[in-house]
Amino acid sequence: MMRLVAIVMLALLTIAQAAEIQRWRGTYGGPAEASAVVANDAAQWRALFAKLRAENVPPFDEKRHVGIGLFLGERRTGGYGIRIVSAGPRDGRFVIEAEATAPGPGMPVTQAFTQPWLVMLIDRPELPVVVERRF
Repeated sequence: MMRLVAIVMLALLTIAQAAEIQRWRGTYGGPAEASAVVANDAAQWRALFAKLRAENVPPFDEKRHVGIGLFLGERRTGGYGIRIVSAGPRDGRFVIEAEATAPGPGMPVTQAFTQPWLVMLIDRPELPVVVERRF
């Protein structure tokens, strides 16, 4: 029984390490236009963070990582965001589907222009990464 528990724990640890995802998100400071960016090298990763006018860029290992930048564009109020709908292999590509989220009716929101964004650093899949956005 103890050996079975050890095997299960090792399997869970391996799965957790294989699916390492780092995320950064914000409400302000993104570009005014909606876009999606896939960063496959360090220069593209730095350019992605330049869109956010960020001074500190997290480390990027080109052999291990792919960066994803999702920018919702400017909105007239707060309450908006970006949600990942799905991610996985499809038609010979690794497809990440993303959509915008909006505040519900009557929900109190910031009365200021916002530029929601989401940046992710994922383990590099074997397939080319493509972002399909619904915004």
